[in-house]
Amino acid sequence: MKRNTSNTLFIVGLFLFITSFILFFIGPEIIQARYGTMSMQEKGEAGDNFSGTLSPVIAWVAAILTFAAFYIQYVANEQQKRYLQIQRFEDTFFRLLNNHQRIVESMDLRSIKDPTRIFSVGRDCFKRMYKQFLFKNDKLYAGDTNIKIVNQVYHLVQEHYKADLHHYFRFLYHILKFIKYSDIKEEEKYKYSSILRAALSPYELVFIFYNCLHEYGETHFKPLVEEFSFLKNLDFALLLNQNHRKEYNELAFASFEDRKVLFPKWKSGK
Repeated sequence: MKRNTSNTLFIVGLFLFITSFILFFIGPEIIQARYGTMSMQEKGEAGDNFSGTLSPVIAWVAAILTFAAFYIQYVANEQQKRYLQIQRFEDTFFRLLNNHQRIVESMDLRSIKDPTRIFSVGRDCFKRMYKQFLFKNDKLYAGDTNIKIVNQVYHLVQEHYKADLHHYFRFLYHILKFIKYSDIKEEEKYKYSSILRAALSPYELVFIFYNCLHEYGETHFKPLVEEFSFLKNLDFALLLNQNHRKEYNELAFASFEDRKVLFPKWKSGK
C-alpha cells in the first residue's frame, strides 16, 4: 500500500510538471503559431488569457489528485493498523493455544492406591473419564438418561477428576472469551475458534457438551459454545441420549453454511 501511495504522489508531481511545462513553454509557442501577426501587447494579452483559462483547471486537478494521495495514505494507515491488530491478536491466541495443549499433555490419571501407577496420559485421559462417566451412570442410576440424573453423575465424575478438569475448562473458556471480545471481524472470530476446536478430541467435545449442561458451565460457557458452533464435530453416538442435543440451540452444531442463517437468529435472541 505504501508503494501505491508513492506511485500516486509521483503521478501527481509528474502531472503538475507536465502542465507547468505546457503552460510556460509550449503555450507561448501555440500562441505564436496561432497569432503570429499579433503585436507584442496582443500576444501578451492572449498569453494571459491562455494562462488564466488553464490555471484554474490545473489547480482543481492538482487539488483532486492531492486529496486522492492523502486518502490513499489514510487507507494505507488504516490497513497497517488493522494488520497490527490481527498480529497482536494472533500472538496472544497462539500462546493461549500452546498453553492449552500443554495443560492437556500434562494430564495423567493415576491409581488412588498406588499413585506411581498411571492409567492414562494426555488426551487419552478423556476417553477413560468418559468410560467412568458411563459406568457410574449405569451403576448408580441403571442407565437413566434424564438430564437431571446425568448432571448428577457428571458432577461426581468432574469432582473426582477436578484437579485436571477444572483447570482444563477454565482455560478453554478463557480462550473463547478472548476470541469473542477481541477487536476482529465475526468471520475471523469463527475462524480462530475453529482452529481451537480442531485441536480437540471427540471425548473432549462430549465432556464440553455435558459440562455446559451442568451448573458449572451453563451460564457462561454454554453461550460461547453455541455462538462459535463449537460442537460442530461432536460425535453424537457418544451422547448418553440423543434427546440431550435439544438442550442446545442448533447453532452449537451448525456447519459454516448453516451458520449464515442460524447465527443472526441466535444473536437477535429469536
